[in-house]
Amino acid sequence: MNLSSLRNCLVLAMVAGAAISLGGCQNSQRTETSVLDSREGRVWEPAAAPAKAEPQAEPKAATAATGRGASYRPAAGPGMNVNSMAFPTGDVATSGLWIHTVTPAEVRAGQDYEYQIHATNLTNAPLQNVMVANRTVQNLDITKSNPAAQRAADGSLFWNLGTLAAGETQIIRVTAKPGSTGVSSNCLSASYNNALCASVNVVNPALTITKQMTAAAILNCDPITATIEVTNTGTGVAENVVIKDTLPSGLTTADGKNTVEIPVGNLAAGQKSVKTVALKAASKGKFENNAQATASGGLTASSNTVAVAVTQPALQVTCKPGAQAFIGRDSSFEFTVQNTGDAASKNTVLTVALPAGVTAASMSDGGAAAGNGVTFNLGDLAPGASKTVNLAVRGGSAGQIAATATVTGTCAAAANTSCNVQFVGVPDIGTSISDADGVRTVGENHVFTYTVVNQGQVDLTEVKAVFNFTEGMTFVSTTFPGGAKGTGRNVEVLVGTVPVGGRVTFNIVGLGNAAGELSVESVTSSKELRRTVRNDEQVTYIGK
Repeated sequence: MNLSSLRNCLVLAMVAGAAISLGGCQNSQRTETSVLDSREGRVWEPAAAPAKAEPQAEPKAATAATGRGASYRPAAGPGMNVNSMAFPTGDVATSGLWIHTVTPAEVRAGQDYEYQIHATNLTNAPLQNVMVANRTVQNLDITKSNPAAQRAADGSLFWNLGTLAAGETQIIRVTAKPGSTGVSSNCLSASYNNALCASVNVVNPALTITKQMTAAAILNCDPITATIEVTNTGTGVAENVVIKDTLPSGLTTADGKNTVEIPVGNLAAGQKSVKTVALKAASKGKFENNAQATASGGLTASSNTVAVAVTQPALQVTCKPGAQAFIGRDSSFEFTVQNTGDAASKNTVLTVALPAGVTAASMSDGGAAAGNGVTFNLGDLAPGASKTVNLAVRGGSAGQIAATATVTGTCAAAANTSCNVQFVGVPDIGTSISDADGVRTVGENHVFTYTVVNQGQVDLTEVKAVFNFTEGMTFVSTTFPGGAKGTGRNVEVLVGTVPVGGRVTFNIVGLGNAAGELSVESVTSSKELRRTVRNDEQVTYIGK
């Protein structure tokens, strides 16, 4: 018996074949013939030696207990007695456990009968280790009970009811048999033993970290991002969480750092934090790694390994010149563009620049001329793909005509090339010699006008004019700046180069020494001409 029982006991007394009387109860705080009457709230004194016990009034029906169980009343039918006691003080207002007994007023000797023990928690909190015990038994044999009773070392019976919730009632149903007529009694005691418990919440925070990264990107064109998510999958707070991501060689943050370190702070249980980082690649290739997370207390976690494949288009352009052509005729250029990289070249454009005096005659693949250039929109070129276009040009002058081509594409470096086609011209020359008046007196000078014109498509070089006078006339002078070579009847003038469309005119002066029909013949040659051109002019001299 612990302190909660305070040595109280509740006397049950039944009369076998006679009126009820109360038996003695050891260590009871009440007199041997008194019990606490739960119905009246007072000590009940039975009448002295009645011939037969008066049946007690039926108590009110039990009500559901909420909070303290002081309102509890056992249900009892006619001919049943209800007695009670509060433990440990005997006062319902200051006690924790209330014991009621429901017993028949009269039983027969040698016959089984049933009585009930009601244990009620008077408090608003659980009562632990609740136990009801038979302290003494007189003229009574307990044959069975529900729940079953246990036997103590001294042979007494007790019922261990465990924990009673706030306001809860448990009922013990006992079957007993009195041995003989007279008084049959047993004395009950009750106890409980609450414990004050202190608890500490034991937690185990745990980290998990996952990483996602752009799977494929074009160098210096597509953005690369890494998304890192760290979660506290354990219990309790993960403190001072830090994300660290050491980037592989060739991959940096947007501001050029090789390591990402992000303080996250504290994460409650189940809480997560998501961080996104912008990255850039220095070259094409495959870059892979994982990220780590740490927290106070030695918590660590590593993410899954992720990779980004960085590719790049690479453009090349080649030029194949057409055959030599005459001025005014067409020649051509063939351009081939190829993507030698490992990514598509989008919006690929080929631009061809032509020199002044050269015009675009025709273009394949929708080429468009503008000014001195032609543009071809080639669209998208897959890795390894190529495209060939043709451009026909017409030259306005002889010589090497250069075409410079530049190809560009989205995310691709520009590429250049150039090549030449040869335009040739047809040489042609025109010459003439004339005079102003055709009759002169012997001994007078006569002026002849010589003209050479380049009527061809190429410059005439090493142009030379040879003048031959007939007998009776000799060379006197020339107005050509370079003068003439030779004397007498035969001289030559080295005219030099006459450009296309050029004209050279100068005078040749001759002297007539005899009367008659005299003349001068010019023979003109050029490096570009296979044949010479001859002209002559006549003059008539008369005597004095």
